[in-house]
Amino acid sequence: MKKIFFLILSCICFSSKGQNNIIGGNPIDISKAPWQVSIKFASTGDHLGGGIIVAPDWIITSAHVVQVYLTAPQDIIIHAGSTNQTNLGTGQIKTISDIQIHPNYVYSTGQNDVALIHLTTPLIYNYNVCPIEYSNSCNVQSTDIFPNNINSAFITGWGEVSSTIYISDILQGKSIPIIDRQIAESIFFNTIGYLPHSISSDMIPFYLYGAGAGHGDSGGPAILDNNGNKIAIGACSWAAPYPAADHAPCVYHFIQTSSDWISTYTGITPDNFASLYMQDKPWDLGKEPNSINEIYASDDIWIRKQDDGLTQLGYGVNQDPEYYEPQSSSYNYIYVRVRNKGCQPSSGTEQLKLYWAKAATALSWPNHWNGSISVYSPIAQGNVPLGDIVNTLTIPIIQPGHAVIMKFPWKAIKPENYVGLAAGNPFLFTAEEPHHFCLLARIISTDDPMVYPETSDLGSNVQNNNNIIWKNISVVNINPNDRYNTTPEENYLVGASILIGDAEGMGGTYDLEFFNSSSYVEHPLTEEAEVKITLDNPVWEKWAANGFQSKSIEILNETKKQVLVKGNPAILKNLSFEPNERNLMNVSFNFLIEKRSSQSNFHYEVIQRNSKSREIVGGEEYNITVPHRNKFDADAGIDQEINLNQIVYLHAQQLTEMAVYNWYDTKGNLIYSGKDLSVSPKITEKYKLEVITSADGFKDYDSVEVKVKDLVITKIYPNPASSLLNIEYNTKTASSVYLMIVKHDGSSSNQYVLDVTQNNKQINVSNYQLGLYSVILICDGQVKDYKNVSIQ
Repeated sequence: MKKIFFLILSCICFSSKGQNNIIGGNPIDISKAPWQVSIKFASTGDHLGGGIIVAPDWIITSAHVVQVYLTAPQDIIIHAGSTNQTNLGTGQIKTISDIQIHPNYVYSTGQNDVALIHLTTPLIYNYNVCPIEYSNSCNVQSTDIFPNNINSAFITGWGEVSSTIYISDILQGKSIPIIDRQIAESIFFNTIGYLPHSISSDMIPFYLYGAGAGHGDSGGPAILDNNGNKIAIGACSWAAPYPAADHAPCVYHFIQTSSDWISTYTGITPDNFASLYMQDKPWDLGKEPNSINEIYASDDIWIRKQDDGLTQLGYGVNQDPEYYEPQSSSYNYIYVRVRNKGCQPSSGTEQLKLYWAKAATALSWPNHWNGSISVYSPIAQGNVPLGDIVNTLTIPIIQPGHAVIMKFPWKAIKPENYVGLAAGNPFLFTAEEPHHFCLLARIISTDDPMVYPETSDLGSNVQNNNNIIWKNISVVNINPNDRYNTTPEENYLVGASILIGDAEGMGGTYDLEFFNSSSYVEHPLTEEAEVKITLDNPVWEKWAANGFQSKSIEILNETKKQVLVKGNPAILKNLSFEPNERNLMNVSFNFLIEKRSSQSNFHYEVIQRNSKSREIVGGEEYNITVPHRNKFDADAGIDQEINLNQIVYLHAQQLTEMAVYNWYDTKGNLIYSGKDLSVSPKITEKYKLEVITSADGFKDYDSVEVKVKDLVITKIYPNPASSLLNIEYNTKTASSVYLMIVKHDGSSSNQYVLDVTQNNKQINVSNYQLGLYSVILICDGQVKDYKNVSIQ
């Protein structure tokens, strides 16, 4: 009897011992397949199968995975956004409200093996939880699937790792070729001696010797990548039984054959025309308008300093642009990805316009982008533009479901022209990150025009129209090349400056918000680094004028106009700007060596809102790259105990590398910069040492306590004494106090009661025997201090 083997718990197929799974695959981070979810038993959290995110509340999976839960969807849950499917503390857990099985599903043959899961509450999108476009009759053609059997798809899952470990903790991935259905059937006959079942037109087979899908991978995705435009073409269905799973094909349901049925529930349908678009974020599938907040940080634009087009999983790896002289043959290269989500090829006459502007959190359309706004540059001794057009390119024909990457060679404007633009505080921003720019791309098409008319509100333009994308980004490398020093040395700014101000041309009041990026699900930057904000004089004065209105902000140094972020989010509130007024702000990052993890990349966001309407007018995304560095320790020395008015010397242990040493008092005031410090506190004081490495701005802290004795003999004179002996003391915190004067040979002893409200006692010692004596201070029955005196 012929038998089909579904990739579920009850009918399993194994890989050969010692091979990874996806069989023959490699461990990957969930960010490399953020549409993948784990379907779990609600009662135990055990992995049942995989699924594919296609909408905030819809998951595609295989019918055989969820069929038995049709009447009890509460018995299973969805786990999204976690690399390790056993770690329920990461990612998002969602309950299920409904399950729909394809009406023509046949368990015995595996035909139409597809189902939809409806979530009780929608997923929250980020870089670890993303939807993906699913295959339909428009976006995937037969030539995409079977072009001489050379195309591959990327399959992922938490299936078996070996013949004894049926479910993997860590997500696995593998690129595997698509093969012709008839060829796949022949391989089955040649490897296991029979065909489990015919491979029908609603199925796609994949084959690579030593690789494939296995137990626990059911329902998981097979992804086609068309130049960075990714489409889910398959949901894992069945394969050969052990031990043939790693050298026979694995078969997925061809989602395109069920796309009409899927669209009746999800409401996702392709446009009937050529519909070009660019993504604001990876979870932007072209809907107009969208609700994405980080509209100023598109991944479909990226900058390289060389003509390499380097991308990572289809998204750009950014570099800061450099300035090259006009006669130089060197250029920066700006890449823009344009996609077609419609049912028709584009005409090849559409245009892509690219603009630049100086890095800012408030940019209006079109003035900040067309060269009409300029600023006086003391370096150029004249006005320099704050933006302009880079170029206009004609977009080639793009087939449905495909994408093209447009390349713009660009000579950035001379960066020195943007040094010292903050007239109110020119020396504070003498290294005002001149390489940081913003980019804007717009598709111009008569067949696919802007859905919503453009206004001066750039944020609304971007959210409303999928043929406009915007990128504000500061790439901060924590290394000596990104040190922007001012004077004095301890004020090194490891970060980037941006323009802030009026975005509407009419003046207004705005809030500046600082927060860990919610798009990147990783270790928050503020758990490992201090975030310091430096304002130029005009902005500081605006903030002072409203009474320093803020949230989670601490004034660090009023002279330098610096504040410290103390929470997430932190907000500078109600800053009023005149029409088109622009000022500078620096955001810098000092990593704390004691808090450092192994994470090398961090993301931080700054957005500007209209204080009244709460609308986002712009923002900046900081991508921070942190190298590995050797550990060091700040060492302020051991605690010390002194008498009142005594001078004590504090010494910081010197590092083996260049560093800045700052000393702070109990109130947090900077009292000295240098390795060694002398102090004479009046009361017990704790001093904090801050050590900042000169190479990369890493920090560490230590503290030392200088304890001032509060029950003490402060002075004895004259010494030697012959008649009158003066004893000064401090005993104000004691209740009862007396002195004992004892001869060292023990032959005599005298006691004198002291007045705790006084600080001096005079004693006649003219009748004392000559010799050495100890003057002992006893407070509330305990010896607190003593000094020696000679009677002559």
